[in-house]
Amino acid sequence: MKLRMSTLAVPALCVLFTTAGAAVTAGPAAATAISGGCEGGHVQFMSDTPIGLEPTQVTARLDGDLHTCVGTPTEEGGWSTDFVGEASCLGVNGKLDATFNWANGEVSRLVGPFALNGYGAPATNTLQIVEGPGAGGTVVITTGPIEKAGGSVTTCIDGPIRNVGMPVTGAQFA
Repeated sequence: MKLRMSTLAVPALCVLFTTAGAAVTAGPAAATAISGGCEGGHVQFMSDTPIGLEPTQVTARLDGDLHTCVGTPTEEGGWSTDFVGEASCLGVNGKLDATFNWANGEVSRLVGPFALNGYGAPATNTLQIVEGPGAGGTVVITTGPIEKAGGSVTTCIDGPIRNVGMPVTGAQFA
């Protein structure tokens, strides 16, 4: 009888240790792919440095939101991040590394070059999703012209600016 118990116990222990080992060595769960888009949103650029016609290095805050989203974790979300780059009234260019907060509490991290056009032409930015929902994919964000109280502004006629907003005309996740 001892032999029989030992004969049964060894395979059972092997299964137990093999299963436990698999649970311990399993990597993190794969991120959920996002295949959808957002119809709109807003980007707000707030510079510590006055921006004029000549390009200058700036440190700024870049806030944004997306709304009316379909095929994404929630219908809306947003980011707020520090931004370092070059800016003039003709546009802003720099590198974005932002935490995107979905309305349900999930978080994605977006990185890549980010530009805003100072003139009426839209700017299209392709950002990598490196963490959270959509990791391994991209989001393409298109912005419209600068907004300013009293109408659209295409140059710094009123003098240097520090704070500009732009509509997001669309975002596509893939």
